[in-house]
Amino acid sequence: MKPQFRTLAIYQGQTFKDQFLFVDADRNPLDLSAKTAQMQVRPDIASADVILDLTTANGGISMDAG
Repeated sequence: MKPQFRTLAIYQGQTFKDQFLFVDADRNPLDLSAKTAQMQVRPDIASADVILDLTTANGGISMDAG
């Protein structure tokens, strides 16, 4: 799967929660139960500075069928 880039407006001190639905070409939900995920937050898309690194391994990202 190709990396996805998305601009988010998250205000300092606020809790952020979002859900993403991944589907195949026929719009059927993909089974991601055996997959891992990572999300990096940067001040700008071109920045080398990582402010936050969330993964399924560190508990920052959860994936379920819900």
